[in-house]
Amino acid sequence: LMESELARYCTCNIYSCPTLTRHIAALFLLLLPARPWHKPMEAYTLRWHSNEIRAAWPSVFHLDYLDEVHFFPLEGNFISKAKTMLGSIAGNTLILYSVWFLLYAAWMLYIGIDLPRKDRWIPGTSRKMIPKYDTCFHSFMRGGACIGIGEWLWKRPRGVSAKQIETNHFERRDVVIHMTYHAATTLASIFVLGYACYSSKAIHGLALIAMTAIAVSRGAQRYSYYSTAMYS
Repeated sequence: LMESELARYCTCNIYSCPTLTRHIAALFLLLLPARPWHKPMEAYTLRWHSNEIRAAWPSVFHLDYLDEVHFFPLEGNFISKAKTMLGSIAGNTLILYSVWFLLYAAWMLYIGIDLPRKDRWIPGTSRKMIPKYDTCFHSFMRGGACIGIGEWLWKRPRGVSAKQIETNHFERRDVVIHMTYHAATTLASIFVLGYACYSSKAIHGLALIAMTAIAVSRGAQRYSYYSTAMYS
């Protein structure tokens, strides 16, 4: 579990960072040790200053096993390494992500896609259902992706896409594209950015600085929107 969590901490998910940092609260979720899945600064300390932590609190933090944690399997050729990925940071993370991906994709395709819709009617009545449980997919599509994907991939008329955005009623093939994009950026984030942060203290530090700058900038934009537009 430690290998999987450390990979998540070292990895700034290319897909989720721009989305999460749209909100002020995300600044704290991404940067402070408030939740177990969002502790990049804590991960930086554990990765690069574990000896100082052990020396300062020898009876509190038992981190001797960190010397045996590796991002990829160390021995064997490419094929044998692929078979023994379990136990490494990348392997454990990939397994956990794959399980989540399959479950979430199935839920989105059969249940989640309809929950935020504004054009559903209560059976046997003339009343509309109250939309609920908005998802990252719906937010992503409303942000302009619906029109872009519709025009580039499906040749969907802009008016049809605009109606889908208005009603939150999107197509399942759009969910497939969204989840494919999510998987591609997540894998890139694990195997490229995650490994770079794990291997280089400088790159890890620069990634934290970049995340902080993005979070502060997006948080400031959101706060400005609240104070100048939303309540005016």
